[in-house]
Amino acid sequence: VKHVQKTNKHAKLVGIGASMGSNILVKYLCDTDSQGSEKTPIQAAVSISNPFNLYELMNREMNWPFNLSYFRNMFEDRFVQWFKRRLRKFSHLFHADPDNVGYDLDEWLETDNIEDFCEFAAEKVFKYESFEQYLQLGSCGNYIDTLSTPCLFVNALDDPVVPKSIIPHEKLKRNKFANVLYTESGGHIAFLDKSMRCWFMPVAKAFLETCLEKDSNCTAKDESSS
Repeated sequence: VKHVQKTNKHAKLVGIGASMGSNILVKYLCDTDSQGSEKTPIQAAVSISNPFNLYELMNREMNWPFNLSYFRNMFEDRFVQWFKRRLRKFSHLFHADPDNVGYDLDEWLETDNIEDFCEFAAEKVFKYESFEQYLQLGSCGNYIDTLSTPCLFVNALDDPVVPKSIIPHEKLKRNKFANVLYTESGGHIAFLDKSMRCWFMPVAKAFLETCLEKDSNCTAKDESSS
């Protein structure tokens, strides 16, 4: 963010994140908006299909249909294999970091299970006590109260990945900077209209443009379902 701000000194910055990216974006905004932290230059943001609570999401029973379970397993396997290829390619950077001295990269590369892979990353690389601690501290839903950057949250109530029970409804309702849009359908990052076009980008664009208008702070609540 600082790099973008430095190279585009007169630009107005906004942020858009989807799924895990939206969790990272909102967590960043909450961290920088909290008391004693440097205020973010991002003036408004849009969060699509935010998971909010990573720990609860990872530990809940997933009663998915067979086809969704199949795709989830395929995604997890491909994620681990992709990350391992990146690790091999940039292994010299891993070993060059003095904080990584003594860690066996080969042990990490031999891991095929996504839980073990993430556990190693959380404890050995990012220095958390456990993967569970990483999930808890990395969940933006725990910090919504500190959010002071206008943000539009778009979540579908039929999302098979992020059930509505995980959404921190009360925290979002209390925060005047959190503008919430719930839809009855839309799945996870789908939100297709009748012509099979994704409709959330025009909505996101309209929200961000409104926030950037002079004297607009985008704190008007817009909690609806359609």
